Amino acid sequence: MRGRKKGAMEPSSNRHESTANSCRLFRLPHPLILDILSRLPIRDLLHCRCVCKRFISFISDHEFASLHLSISPLCILTNTKALQKCRKRLQLSHVYADGASFQVSKLNFTPKSNVPTWDISDISACNGDPFYVFYVCNPILGEFITIQPPCKGRHRSPFWGIGYSTVTNQYKLLQSYYPTVKLNYPMAEIGSGTWRSIGNAPTDFVSLPFNAFLNGALRWSKFSLRGEFINFFDFDTEQFGIVPPPHHFQELDRYSSGCTKTGVLGGCLFICHCPDFMQFDIWVMKEYGVKVLDQTICP
Repeated sequence: MRGRKKGAMEPSSNRHESTANSCRLFRLPHPLILDILSRLPIRDLLHCRCVCKRFISFISDHEFASLHLSISPLCILTNTKALQKCRKRLQLSHVYADGASFQVSKLNFTPKSNVPTWDISDISACNGDPFYVFYVCNPILGEFITIQPPCKGRHRSPFWGIGYSTVTNQYKLLQSYYPTVKLNYPMAEIGSGTWRSIGNAPTDFVSLPFNAFLNGALRWSKFSLRGEFINFFDFDTEQFGIVPPPHHFQELDRYSSGCTKTGVLGGCLFICHCPDFMQFDIWVMKEYGVKVLDQTICP
């Protein structure tokens, strides 16, 4: 058998780079390339990262992330439990609207280093173990970071959420703890590796919905006897606040806040109220900044 000549075959990475250098797409202006890539669905973006390093550079750009989020349709990305514990991939289900129907596609997240893919919970479903660490993953880039819990030995509440501050250009993770009597909220800026306390906060039990981050603030329903049961946390000012319910809410409805869920619909804040599990109302705040939710769309 003849020996292969040294250098007869280029490494695959070199072939990819030579292809990238000759690609006509890269002759276009940088903003135009970002605009083209931002119109691709998540599944196609996953394939783009396998083309060459320049594609990875484009989709890693913070400007691209902001552009893609501004024009991409709302979708659901959820974790799928596998039958085998030893799997190396995090299997995700991508649910998105396709005309009048919904489509589901499977996505495989293969991290560049070890991350547990079996005993993992979504951001809206915390297991409650105070020694669990947080994993913030980017399935498109195949990257993740690990955030250690802030307060070992304390009781962690089932409230935690992630948000983005346009002032500091940082993603932030909010977690509540019960050190003694008062509820304390540590917060971490993702990538900093440190937690800091933002002081005491409302002590009512929290019912965190799936999608309630809007205009820099996270909103949730709480179980309260005071009637004002919609709280929010502003990631820019790091302050808590209250959104009054619709004026039409009766006192009995206000007390049954456990039957109320908060979310975002069409770029507007909404609450879904189910007083007796036989009917439900959906109230929408059509103009952000108006003090109350002012219109019902589903009596």
